[in-house]
Amino acid sequence: MNQDKKNNCFKDLAGNTFDSPSQIKKILSPYLNDFQIHVGCDSQEKGSYVDFNVSLIFYSSKNGCKIFNFRERHSFFKNRFLRLWHEVTKSLEIANLLNCHCTIHLDLSENEKQFSNALTASGKGYIESYGYTVKTKPDAWAASKVADIFCRD
Repeated sequence: MNQDKKNNCFKDLAGNTFDSPSQIKKILSPYLNDFQIHVGCDSQEKGSYVDFNVSLIFYSSKNGCKIFNFRERHSFFKNRFLRLWHEVTKSLEIANLLNCHCTIHLDLSENEKQFSNALTASGKGYIESYGYTVKTKPDAWAASKVADIFCRD
């Protein structure tokens, strides 16, 4: 169950809030042809709950990037596999709300020695079945770097 209603919106780095990815897309619509859109999610256990952070990154080699974050707090993800799978489904949910092509970065590893590798093939296949481009570790910077940073604060 989501415990933290005040975090159920997107925030930019200046602290401005947005109700949905479509609102962000509408604001940035004049520039969308210049941007690549990336979505990544990470989670962090914090005592009796887990924070999930979805980062929505609009990147342009000409204009830099615009970063928006969505945080969700849950108390019931004790199982690590379920937590990682929720990161996959949350990224897909946000990408579907954008209703445009984007790259989804999964915090899952291609390295067979890593715990998350057990879900990599399933996660990639699931996201690709919706027509999205997928990146996994070590190339999934939107999840393993950007979302990770905002998940830890």
